[in-house]
Amino acid sequence: MGLLTHVVSEDDLGSTVNELIEKLFNRPIRAYGGIKSLLVDTFDCGIETQMELESCAISKAGSGPEAQEGMAAFLEKRKPNFKEAVM
Repeated sequence: MGLLTHVVSEDDLGSTVNELIEKLFNRPIRAYGGIKSLLVDTFDCGIETQMELESCAISKAGSGPEAQEGMAAFLEKRKPNFKEAVM
């Protein structure tokens, strides 16, 4: 079902959780939130409504600070720093 990605020992749990948090925190968190919202809405909307919601989400994400940081990082050939983009 894709609910489990890996298993760790109890001793490694804390460090594994911290690594995952750091990994997620270095990603475009607002974009992730938009995707999660769209997935939740999928079950309550028809295809036309869902496509309209997706269009709005893409437009919003594409003009936000995360998109600007992502494009700047790409052009400057560096890794994006999404932490600073949302603060």
